Amino acid sequence: MVSVKSDTSLKKKRAARKAIGITVDEDGLRFIRYNPKRGAVEQAGMISLGPVMDDDGVPDLSRHGEELSSWVRQHGLSGSKVHLAAPTSQSFIRLIRVPKVKRKHLRRVTDLEVESSIRFPFEDPIIDYHWIEDESGPEGTMQAFVAAVPRPMVTEMISALNGAGLKIVSVDLETNALMRVMSGSDMLAKGNVMAINFKPKEAEVYLYHRGVPDFVRTFPLETMFEDNLNTWRYGEIVSSVTRIMNFYENTLHEGTERIQDIVITGNAPDKSVILQRLKETFEGLSVSEIDLSPYFADVSVDNRDSYAVALGLALKGGA
Repeated sequence: MVSVKSDTSLKKKRAARKAIGITVDEDGLRFIRYNPKRGAVEQAGMISLGPVMDDDGVPDLSRHGEELSSWVRQHGLSGSKVHLAAPTSQSFIRLIRVPKVKRKHLRRVTDLEVESSIRFPFEDPIIDYHWIEDESGPEGTMQAFVAAVPRPMVTEMISALNGAGLKIVSVDLETNALMRVMSGSDMLAKGNVMAINFKPKEAEVYLYHRGVPDFVRTFPLETMFEDNLNTWRYGEIVSSVTRIMNFYENTLHEGTERIQDIVITGNAPDKSVILQRLKETFEGLSVSEIDLSPYFADVSVDNRDSYAVALGLALKGGA
């Protein structure tokens, strides 16, 4: 996606070489080394750091150089090719329609459309496009997937991780990474699918339209209490999901689209309770959980589901 070496297709086939996926969250970094020949994870791990994200969700890894270098050496990752995820809170995506022209003119045509119709929420963006042939729109047009992340943030993340001994070959979006995992089990077969990735302090919502990322949004999570008095937490989750669903269906798509499935993953100790609350609230929808167990047949790791995005990055394979 938003890449050091940019792919030519959004739904790029998985490569045959090993690669590593790394995510940066408020509780630290996670990595996955995936073996495509065996179709399984062969190594996974996490480093817990001090405060990584600022109040705007921008990671600052420069203060953790020595810790990162030691962690890279400890896990034998020095010199490894890495696909890195940009934080969802600092990512922008949009599906737009552009005239169907010869490939050599597509970027210029898309540049003009973006300049006239999109205002990015941050300065100095790195912008990447992927074009999708489809028959759902007006004749003579095609879809363009627009992705953007802030250049200063990406540059600093790459510098810190390369300085720790890694070799960053691409920076991708978390919604794209999870798309690869879900595509492997036909979870994107329906027209519109909502995926919710739970993290310690927030949930990230990814909407997919006909198998392609269409919209992302985050919402904060109330703290979970061990005495089970978490009614407010679950009420806020349901309310946030409902608001995002209404916006997606009635504002973004003007009532022409409806979400059919909700799938959840991520690091929430009460995920089973959340799953049940969503099933009770959205009775007409299919609500399920992403099953990562087939990928982890040979590796045991705490909070396995928190590695879903790192797995999707590693599925890109070696560059």
